[in-house]
Amino acid sequence: MRVRVLSALLLTLLVAIGLALAAYAAVWALRREPVAAVAPAFAPTATPIPPIDRLPDSPDFARATAPAPQRGDAPLVALSALVQNAPADWPSADAGLAIAPARGGDGVAWLPLATSVRRDDGWLLRHVVPAGEDYVLALAAARPGALRSFLARTTARVDGPTAVTIDARAALVTFRPPAGANHHGAFRLVRDGADGWLPADAQTGLIMAPETPLRVWLGAGAYRLVDVLYPDRAQTFIVPDATDVTVSASLAAVRADRR
Repeated sequence: MRVRVLSALLLTLLVAIGLALAAYAAVWALRREPVAAVAPAFAPTATPIPPIDRLPDSPDFARATAPAPQRGDAPLVALSALVQNAPADWPSADAGLAIAPARGGDGVAWLPLATSVRRDDGWLLRHVVPAGEDYVLALAAARPGALRSFLARTTARVDGPTAVTIDARAALVTFRPPAGANHHGAFRLVRDGADGWLPADAQTGLIMAPETPLRVWLGAGAYRLVDVLYPDRAQTFIVPDATDVTVSASLAAVRADRR
């Protein structure tokens, strides 16, 4: 009997607590303030861009406009050179072929003869170059100054695979002072048709002492022996027809009279 009474009281207490919690929650819900509405962000109206009016074509402008450049590099093509008629005793250990654009500015390719193909008819050298250029090919005894101190030289237009033959005829020319000379002479060698050319064996000129000959390798062609002090006087000779050149008496006399 007592247990039933306690159970009823406990149940009544639990119900009262639940009702109290529900009432409390309802009161707090009623006291909450409503959420204020937020205005949207301001977005300015974009100003429309007026249409662009194209200027009328001008024939004067069309005539003055340069043609559009071509895109892409020039194709590479094979350039081969056959060096013929070089003397058997010409020192070729350090010799080679220099190849450079005739317009200059793009460097010099050097092809040593020692690494080329030796055939019965000469040395065969091969190189790859951009097409559409004029190229200078110069056979020289050494790489330094090859385009200036060449034994033989030619120019070739290369628009496609090209084969060039270089005539390397040359001679070891002996220069002698005139008989009875008792003074030194300084002479400059000039190669006709080759401005700026200098002999590989005597780039500073021929300094000739009495009774002392000098020997210089020269490629085939016409030359002038010019006194450095009196350039208006010169002695001409042709290689390989002349391989032993003695300074003429008239040229030596000019220097002797003006010492």
